Amino acid sequence: MQATFDEAAGLWSFLTDQSEQLQSRFFACSTGPLNQLRWPDIAGLESFAGKRLHSSQWYHKYDMRGKQVGVIGTGSTASQLIPPVADQAGALHVFQRSANWVLPRGDRPYFALDGLLTRFKPYSTWIQRA
Repeated sequence: MQATFDEAAGLWSFLTDQSEQLQSRFFACSTGPLNQLRWPDIAGLESFAGKRLHSSQWYHKYDMRGKQVGVIGTGSTASQLIPPVADQAGALHVFQRSANWVLPRGDRPYFALDGLLTRFKPYSTWIQRA
């Protein structure tokens, strides 16, 4: 895809990979900085005989039941990936460079009274989240 901004018209012009031309007042490039698969630089990784999966190209059909699984990293993707893997794997080992700092979730069930308070006293959500 190609994007060009026309200052005089205040418009973005796009040429898609299928040679389609589009125009828009707004353009949000949302490819993300981590959209490219990158394996860590670990000695012996290329000769590893087991199955390797990467979160950017996850193979959902792979059966991990009873297998020993290692996850490298503990960032936001790992926080989504590790719980379902732990439910399937025979053993799970998580490797991290340094620990992340997080707050407790503080989740609790919401009741009918919470809904009423939110509807009629919107500031009550500050108290509920405290």
